[in-house]
Amino acid sequence: ADEGECCRFVLEDGALYGVSCVRQARPEALKEGSDAQRTATRSAVQKAVCVLHSDRGVAWSERLRLRVSVCAAALFEEGDLDDRSLLRDFHAGLRGLAPEAPITGGMFAAC
Repeated sequence: ADEGECCRFVLEDGALYGVSCVRQARPEALKEGSDAQRTATRSAVQKAVCVLHSDRGVAWSERLRLRVSVCAAALFEEGDLDDRSLLRDFHAGLRGLAPEAPITGGMFAAC
Protein backbone atom coordinates (compact mmCIF):
# COMPACT_ATOMS: atom_id res chain seq x y z
CA ALA A 1 0.00 0.00 0.00
CA ASP A 2 1.11 3.55 -0.55
CA GLU A 3 1.82 6.03 2.24
CA GLY A 4 -1.55 7.73 1.84
CA GLU A 5 -2.49 11.36 1.75
CA CYS A 6 -4.48 13.27 4.37
CA CYS A 7 -6.60 16.28 3.67
CA ARG A 8 -9.12 18.45 5.47
CA PHE A 9 -12.39 19.74 4.09
CA VAL A 10 -15.52 21.70 4.94
CA LEU A 11 -19.11 20.60 4.25
CA GLU A 12 -22.44 22.33 4.59
CA ASP A 13 -21.09 25.89 4.52
CA GLY A 14 -18.97 25.41 7.65
CA ALA A 15 -21.45 23.31 9.62
CA LEU A 16 -19.27 20.18 9.31
CA TYR A 17 -15.49 19.82 9.16
CA GLY A 18 -13.70 16.73 8.01
CA VAL A 19 -10.38 14.99 7.74
CA SER A 20 -9.64 12.04 5.49
CA CYS A 21 -6.75 9.80 4.61
CA VAL A 22 -6.71 8.12 1.20
CA ARG A 23 -4.58 5.07 0.52
CA GLN A 24 -4.28 2.65 -2.34
CA ALA A 25 -2.83 -0.79 -2.98
CA ARG A 26 -2.51 -3.25 -5.80
CA PRO A 27 -5.28 -5.89 -5.67
CA GLU A 28 -2.77 -8.72 -5.22
CA ALA A 29 -1.54 -7.04 -2.00
CA LEU A 30 -5.00 -7.42 -0.43
CA LYS A 31 -6.27 -10.43 1.50
CA GLU A 32 -6.63 -13.44 -0.78
CA GLY A 33 -10.28 -13.98 -1.72
CA SER A 34 -11.55 -10.71 -0.20
CA ASP A 35 -14.34 -8.86 -2.02
CA ALA A 36 -12.02 -5.93 -2.72
CA GLN A 37 -9.49 -8.25 -4.35
CA ARG A 38 -12.07 -10.27 -6.32
CA THR A 39 -13.97 -7.27 -7.66
CA ALA A 40 -11.00 -5.02 -8.48
CA THR A 41 -11.15 -3.85 -12.08
CA ARG A 42 -8.17 -1.51 -12.02
CA SER A 43 -4.49 -1.75 -11.17
CA ALA A 44 -5.04 -0.18 -7.73
CA VAL A 45 -7.76 -0.27 -5.08
CA GLN A 46 -8.30 3.06 -3.34
CA LYS A 47 -10.18 3.73 -0.09
CA ALA A 48 -10.44 6.63 2.33
CA VAL A 49 -11.06 6.81 6.05
CA CYS A 50 -12.99 10.01 6.85
CA VAL A 51 -14.15 11.68 10.05
CA LEU A 52 -16.74 14.45 10.14
CA HIS A 53 -17.21 16.71 13.16
CA SER A 54 -19.05 19.95 13.93
CA ASP A 55 -16.00 21.36 15.77
CA ARG A 56 -13.11 22.48 13.56
CA GLY A 57 -10.74 22.17 16.53
CA VAL A 58 -11.47 18.44 16.70
CA ALA A 59 -11.75 17.65 12.97
CA TRP A 60 -8.61 19.52 11.95
CA SER A 61 -6.43 18.60 14.93
CA GLU A 62 -3.05 16.94 14.45
CA ARG A 63 -4.10 14.24 16.92
CA LEU A 64 -7.10 13.24 14.80
CA ARG A 65 -5.11 13.42 11.54
CA LEU A 66 -2.62 10.96 13.02
CA ARG A 67 -5.38 8.62 14.20
CA VAL A 68 -7.09 8.65 10.79
CA SER A 69 -3.77 7.96 9.07
CA VAL A 70 -2.97 5.05 11.41
CA CYS A 71 -6.47 3.60 10.93
CA ALA A 72 -6.18 3.75 7.13
CA ALA A 73 -2.71 2.15 7.28
CA ALA A 74 -4.00 -0.65 9.53
CA LEU A 75 -6.98 -1.29 7.25
CA PHE A 76 -4.69 -1.76 4.25
CA GLU A 77 -2.12 -3.72 6.26
CA GLU A 78 -4.85 -6.15 7.30
CA GLY A 79 -5.76 -6.48 3.62
CA ASP A 80 -9.50 -7.07 4.13
CA LEU A 81 -11.13 -3.77 3.21
CA ASP A 82 -14.57 -5.26 3.90
CA ASP A 83 -13.87 -5.97 7.59
CA ARG A 84 -15.64 -3.19 9.49
CA SER A 85 -14.47 -4.21 12.98
CA LEU A 86 -11.36 -2.02 12.74
CA LEU A 87 -13.51 0.96 11.75
CA ARG A 88 -15.96 0.30 14.61
CA ASP A 89 -13.07 0.20 17.10
CA PHE A 90 -11.62 3.38 15.59
CA HIS A 91 -14.99 5.14 15.90
CA ALA A 92 -15.38 4.08 19.53
CA GLY A 93 -11.93 5.48 20.29
CA LEU A 94 -12.88 8.92 18.94
CA ARG A 95 -15.46 9.67 21.59
CA GLY A 96 -14.35 12.38 23.95
CA LEU A 97 -11.69 13.96 21.74
CA ALA A 98 -11.19 17.50 22.97
CA PRO A 99 -10.75 20.44 20.60
CA GLU A 100 -7.25 21.77 20.03
CA ALA A 101 -5.69 24.34 17.74
CA PRO A 102 -6.45 23.37 14.12
CA ILE A 103 -3.54 22.40 11.89
CA THR A 104 -2.40 25.38 9.84
CA GLY A 105 0.19 23.67 7.64
CA GLY A 106 1.33 20.30 6.41
CA MET A 107 -2.11 19.11 5.36
CA PHE A 108 -3.80 19.80 2.07
CA ALA A 109 -7.03 21.80 2.36
CA ALA A 110 -9.37 20.16 -0.15
CA CYS A 111 -12.07 22.84 -0.09
